Order: sequence, then structure tokens, then C-alpha cells
Amino acid sequence: MFTVSEICNLLDVSIETVRRWIRSGELKAQKNGKSYLVSRKDLREYLSEKHSPNSPLLKAVDEKKGTELVGAYLESIGDPNEDQEEVESPVLENQDAIQRLFTLEEEILTHELKVNELKGKILSLRKEALEIRRKLL
Repeated sequence: MFTVSEICNLLDVSIETVRRWIRSGELKAQKNGKSYLVSRKDLREYLSEKHSPNSPLLKAVDEKKGTELVGAYLESIGDPNEDQEEVESPVLENQDAIQRLFTLEEEILTHELKVNELKGKILSLRKEALEIRRKLL
């Protein structure tokens, strides 16, 4: 089971977006006090309708571990209040770190591509300067 907060972190969307999906019936959820719980199957079905079978989001849902513990905890305490919906598991902290790592690696690659592009421009300018220098001498 996933909490609304876990879905937000996993899909990088706002809490209101997930709640809107639930209110509209697009995403099936079980009411648990003031919060909602969404099964892995229901979340996967929702994402399958919106994304290709090879989507990284579907893979992330499939690989997500430990969320059942949060769902079981919320179910075991009965009627959780709004604050308890925000319960974070160590898995979420790791997921955030992994997501940050991917973001940083993507930024590094982007900058490396820009550097290589600039190196290419510098080489062509040096070549042009060398040709001009040869003509002048």
C-alpha cells in the first residue's frame, strides 16, 4: 500500500494532484481515517493507462520496497490524523537520495555535452585563426 505522500515522492507530483486523481476516481484508493491508501496494483493500473509499458514510473512502482510496512502501520493504528499521512519511511529517504543522484548525473552529462560542444567551437576558431595568421605571414 502507498500513502498519498509516497505517491507524491515517487511520481514527483503534488499532494493535491494525487488527491484530485483519487477524488475523480481515476486512481482507486481506500479511505483510512482522514488519509488514503493506494494498492500497488491500483497505482500500476493507473500509470499503465497513462504511460507506456516501459515507463520508468512503472518500473519505480514495481521496484518500490517497504511501502507495505507504512500501509500496515497506518492500518494498525486505526484512524490516523492528517499528520500521520506524512509518515516517511527510510525507503522514501533512500528513494529521494536515488532520485537526487539521477538528477545530478543528468546535470553532469548535460554540462559535459556543453563543454564538448564548446571545445569543438574553440578548435574551429583556433583553426580559423591559424589560417588567418598563415595568410598574414
